[in-house]
Amino acid sequence: DSVLQEIAGILAQTMRQSDIVGRYGGEEFGLILPNTTGEQAYQLCERLRSAIAEYPFYVDTQKTINLTVSIGVCARSAEQTDYKQMLGKADQMLYEGKHKGRNRVEI
Repeated sequence: DSVLQEIAGILAQTMRQSDIVGRYGGEEFGLILPNTTGEQAYQLCERLRSAIAEYPFYVDTQKTINLTVSIGVCARSAEQTDYKQMLGKADQMLYEGKHKGRNRVEI
């Protein structure tokens, strides 16, 4: 639980005021990035991925662990307006990143 709270803190520090962050399942988070292109979303997620990978998560007062994350991105387009389908596509990209070796952002 403490690791998830620290990840939420990293997300809060990285996100803009207009962005929406929510926990989506056990160890998954969902981000809504209004007025953001696919490339901008990719860059933001790369910053998040890097920040989490570099962050020392304390498991007790003496020991730290490092974590990695995989992130799936789906950008809204004129053709893509169904948010449920977009969430499914982002989830598909997440698992593609995991299959390609983890610690990745896939768009």
